[in-house]
Amino acid sequence: MPDGTALGPTAQCTEAHWRLLQPMNKASQENHKRKGGLVAKRILKAATGAALSVFCVACTTQGGGSPSPTNSPAKYTPVNQLKSINLEGDPLSVTEISGAHESPKGVGEVRAGIYRIIPYTEENSCGLLVTDAKAPERPFINLVSKWPHSDSEGSRRYAAGPYNFTSGSGANGSHSHASIYCSKSAMVIEFRSAENVMTSGRQGHISLKKRHSNAEPVIVIAGSDDARKTVAAFPSCGVMTGAEREPGAPYC
Repeated sequence: MPDGTALGPTAQCTEAHWRLLQPMNKASQENHKRKGGLVAKRILKAATGAALSVFCVACTTQGGGSPSPTNSPAKYTPVNQLKSINLEGDPLSVTEISGAHESPKGVGEVRAGIYRIIPYTEENSCGLLVTDAKAPERPFINLVSKWPHSDSEGSRRYAAGPYNFTSGSGANGSHSHASIYCSKSAMVIEFRSAENVMTSGRQGHISLKKRHSNAEPVIVIAGSDDARKTVAAFPSCGVMTGAEREPGAPYC
């Protein structure tokens, strides 16, 4: 083989075979000279073919590797099947709709400064209630969104989707804004306020995404343990529609 030539995987493998077979070739040639028969030539061909076959298989296995296993889609407990929690002051009474088949069910709560952030479910819908921590009968924000009917609908801003989306600003003089992303498996709430808020009093089936400062939005994940871990493990990846997409965020 000439020196100074870059070799690809196949060429490198061929060169290795060539080097390996040099002693074999010499030994076989000497044997041929001693015996001078046709049998030695046949042995040489058989040995050469076997060595090439064995070492080509080894080279291919090392270079290609085995394919990674395909993970089956994870199954999560639907959010409307999560166990309800007890909420002080019955704040969800203000969200009840006359004639609804089910009463709203609180699945978690966290306090952020003067606010109580309460994710809840009602039939096949996700809800978010934000109230005054000192006066639960005084709601600032109440959002409701149904989860998508199929995997082809909604956005995939977060894992464990797809999600439907809705948002709203606070009433009653509250300088706040909230968004809720609703899937059958999880809810993700993004809450912002004019004040820098600290979180406390977390309970129920929720997790909080880590914040680097109190000025950052409060992101609440509601769902089963597995669903919340999945959502928390993957960063937000943008949404499918331009109206919901944050500037610079990639599409999923």
